[in-house]
Parts: sequence; C-alpha cells; structure tokens
Amino acid sequence: MSSCITPARLVWDEEGRPFCPVFGDFYFSKQGGLEESRHVFLKGNNLPLAWEGRSSFVVGECGFGSGLNLLALWELFLTCKEPLPSLHFVSFERYPLAKEDLVRAHALFPSLAPLARVLHAVYPPLVEGVHTFWLGEIKVTLVWDWGEVALESFPVVDAWFLDGFAPSKNEAMWDISLLKKIVSRSKKGTTFATFTAASRVRKGLEEAGFCVRKQQGYGKKREMSTGVLI
Repeated sequence: MSSCITPARLVWDEEGRPFCPVFGDFYFSKQGGLEESRHVFLKGNNLPLAWEGRSSFVVGECGFGSGLNLLALWELFLTCKEPLPSLHFVSFERYPLAKEDLVRAHALFPSLAPLARVLHAVYPPLVEGVHTFWLGEIKVTLVWDWGEVALESFPVVDAWFLDGFAPSKNEAMWDISLLKKIVSRSKKGTTFATFTAASRVRKGLEEAGFCVRKQQGYGKKREMSTGVLI
C-alpha cells in the first residue's frame, strides 16, 4: 500500500527563491533559473537537434525539484517544427515539493505562466509511487521516493538531466551505484548534462560508462559536465 510523503521543507529568500535547508542549497540559480535550465540541460543535451528525425525520444531526470526543467523542455518542444517525436519525460524525486510551493516557485517565471498552470492542474498527490499524466503531447512520469524497482520499469532514456543538489551537499545523488543504475536505463549514444563539474562526479560517470567532457557553465559557475554513453 502506498504511503503519503512529507513534502520538502523550504525557506524562501528575499527574492522569493526556494532554499532547501536539508541540503543547504537553492533550487535554481540567482543569475536566472530558467536560463540556467536552458543552458545546462537543453543545450547540454543538444536539444532539440538530438530528437530531429526520431519517432520517439525519452528524457530522464534525477531530481524533479521545482519542475523548472520540465517547463523549459515543454516550452522548447512547443517551438519546434513538425514532425515532432513522441516525447516521454521521466523524473525521480525523493523529496517532492508541495503543490503550493511549486506554484510559488513558478511565479518567478511569468513567461512560463500558461504552461505552469497546466502543470499545477495535474500535479500528482504526494503519495509514494509512480504518477503518469500528459502535458500536451508530452507524456510525463513522476516517481516519488523512487528506488531500483522503479528504475527497472521505465523505458530506455535518450538524454539525462542530472539535477540533484551539489555533490558536496547531496552525496547519495552522485553515488557510483546510482550512476550505474542510470546507465542500466541508457543505451549507446545516450547523453547527459549536469551543472556540476566536480571531479568525483566526472570520475563516477566515467566509471559508469560515459565519455565525459567539461563545458562552459552558466552564470558564476565556470564549468559544467556533459557526455555520451559509449
């Protein structure tokens, strides 16, 4: 029987950004959260070029957080020309935000308001397990309090958004055992992008099977990491 999950406890700064006391970090950049999502996760995975000519495409995310990456992806998808792939977005989150906190966080991005309202209307209850819904043409699957069983039940991923809190603050998110599970749901040519260029993360991804390279980061972050499964 599924059980209810206690939502993430947040603190809000003077600019209205959500901060997670458990991990001592903000959910998105002070220099521009939406722009960071576009730079790191969309551009870092070569989207939309990577899905051109594909009949289907799966994006996997570790760390749903505020859902900003999903909204950025959906916005990009809507601007692309036909034919578009069947797009499936799969995201895992151990500490989901309460709906009212999600709404408050999204208020910082008025350009996304029409899309955000749709997401708010279908945002699943904080009950442990798998929740699937549609945002327009995008099939979205969210997993609260996820584990190995959930990973094994999902489709093979074409591009990963690795968006947990910084490795110095959330070590479990970047553990080699988890990275190997990510690879188990990938295939040759699967890409990833992440905001961090920490050496332990790059080494872990390389050990798991990715070819890793450093790229220019966003804002004050000098470097980020991208790569492809070889």
